[in-house]
Amino acid sequence: MFDDYSIVGSSNFTPAGIDTNRELNVVNKQRAIAQDLRHNWFTEFWNHKSVDVDYKTKFSKPQTFKSQRKNKGFSHR
Repeated sequence: MFDDYSIVGSSNFTPAGIDTNRELNVVNKQRAIAQDLRHNWFTEFWNHKSVDVDYKTKFSKPQTFKSQRKNKGFSHR
């Protein structure tokens, strides 16, 4: 986390995200805006009850993530 600036964007570091999709990131260098984003958006988002705090463990085990995707009705295009 940075006190003086923020980077907000939609970039996906996948082959499609790098080669064909149009992705956008913005660098904000205004301290007040950066701190507002940090305290009023990011912190609130990550502290929300819907956030799965065990995401790192699940992503490090591909078979677990695949089975959860399948069970929750996600489809791969």
